[in-house]
Amino acid sequence: MAGYHMYQMSPEMVGSVGMQKLLMKVENTDRKLESLTWKVEKWERAVSQASLVEMDSSPQQESEQESCVLNLLQDVTQVREDYEQLRSDITEIQQLQKELSECLRVQLHNMHIKYGFLRNKLGPALPSCLMMSTNSYQASPARHPAMGKRTNSQ
Repeated sequence: MAGYHMYQMSPEMVGSVGMQKLLMKVENTDRKLESLTWKVEKWERAVSQASLVEMDSSPQQESEQESCVLNLLQDVTQVREDYEQLRSDITEIQQLQKELSECLRVQLHNMHIKYGFLRNKLGPALPSCLMMSTNSYQASPARHPAMGKRTNSQ
């Protein structure tokens, strides 16, 4: 189903596939955010511990401090890379949300058109109370930028 564009799917498929894809991406991003938070907290603890260590001139302590600094630099680099990946994931989630919203808007518009067609076809047979509710529907414009303003003939 990955090769299908959402516009080619039935409304049920769009809702379930689009939402599943979106939810999976959000869950993955949440996990990455938790990992990033954990790494930043770990790095903060290491920095605070390193600042508490006394500065002796012994060669062993200097090599330990150098090792600690190198580890901190590696951690900072990893956190930065994770952050960049997280930003990319958030952008992808926003794009998925836009695609899903647009698809649902198009489907809603199509349903309005079908409803109008059926209303016009059944017009004489509809009770007057239903005709009043359909007239209020007919007066409201669609909010679909690609479809333009809704007219009463639709």
